Amino acid sequence: MSFLHTEELKASPVSELEVEIVERKGVGHPDSLIDGACEAVSLSLCEYYLREFGAILHHNVD
Repeated sequence: MSFLHTEELKASPVSELEVEIVERKGVGHPDSLIDGACEAVSLSLCEYYLREFGAILHHNVD
């Protein structure tokens, strides 16, 4: 059973708009903090995989 629901977007593509409004998160924002931590873990894990297995294995740390 699938719970995925999709709908057609009835709006102009962003590339055709004069202005695009985006959300920016600063250095101390919790999302920025965890993104940085996950990036550091991923890089360390990649180094470990290369050293131990000779290849970067699939991983998710978010």
